[in-house]
Amino acid sequence: MRTIAWRCTAKPTWQWRSGSPGNPRISVDKDGIREGLITLPPNRDYWYPCVELALQGATTTGNAYLCYFQENGVDKIQATTVAQGVWLHSGDVGKESSKSNGGGGGIELEVFLQGGRQSPIQLSSSVSYKISDKTEPWFVIKWQSPLSGVVVEHGQSVIIKFNDPRRNGITLNGKFFQIDHFHLHGPAEHTFAGEAAPRPIELHVVHVAADGTRAVVAIFFDGSGTMALDEGAPFLSDLLAQLTAIKEGRPPLPITTNVHELLPANYDYYRYEGSLTTAPYSENVSWVVLSTPKPQPATIIESLQKNFSELPRPVQPLNNRLVLRTFD
Repeated sequence: MRTIAWRCTAKPTWQWRSGSPGNPRISVDKDGIREGLITLPPNRDYWYPCVELALQGATTTGNAYLCYFQENGVDKIQATTVAQGVWLHSGDVGKESSKSNGGGGGIELEVFLQGGRQSPIQLSSSVSYKISDKTEPWFVIKWQSPLSGVVVEHGQSVIIKFNDPRRNGITLNGKFFQIDHFHLHGPAEHTFAGEAAPRPIELHVVHVAADGTRAVVAIFFDGSGTMALDEGAPFLSDLLAQLTAIKEGRPPLPITTNVHELLPANYDYYRYEGSLTTAPYSENVSWVVLSTPKPQPATIIESLQKNFSELPRPVQPLNNRLVLRTFD
């Protein structure tokens, strides 16, 4: 059995065609993009789909087929879309993902074959092991100041791409990862056992190594601070101004930030191996999740939360992964 994540630009309903009906889960975001997870057995027949989605597109109805099969012992998937009985497009067979663009009618389907190391996860002391990172720390922050970037996309997350990230990054076990971009999610994607609700904002500082692997430092913001509006991180105030400019049709201006100002006073963290939390959910990410949130003015947090139009990705199974922590 393997888990397939999917996203489509049309409203789906389920029509089982073969194999086990599995375990479908559907979430609907505020922009109309539908996504979900389904657990399926491998298909013995290449051309017979495991499951069919009946779709209602913007201007037409159709169907999308999620085919998961094994070829010479290798797991593969394929997405296909059909509208009003016409075969529109069959995505390339892929080991990790396949995309079918239905052309007219607003029907498009992406499918992603997932492994057992997906993110985000729920964090707690009961599922993690304490390590000492004091005598010879293997997580070292090498961020320089300042960094200049621009808001390039927003919706599922707010993204800030840096113009010249050279010399800025972190090392994990002596391996250097260069900073690539920030993005924020609201509410937070990672959750903590014992906390009734997700934290308001989660910042991902994404780094990329020379071999293409990624390391992400996750930092949380909350509105528990009693500070005045001008006492918060200037970067967040500048970001709000640029998001307002985008909404009003004005081009965003560069944002300059001292990355260190976004860090909490306490650097205690969780550490685990996982994936991207957005498509294509690649499992090549080393996560460093700071446990202590960074307080900010409540008005800043409330204003930021209004800029997130998609739901965060659900918490994924831990699947016996090793989670480490640096605190009691």
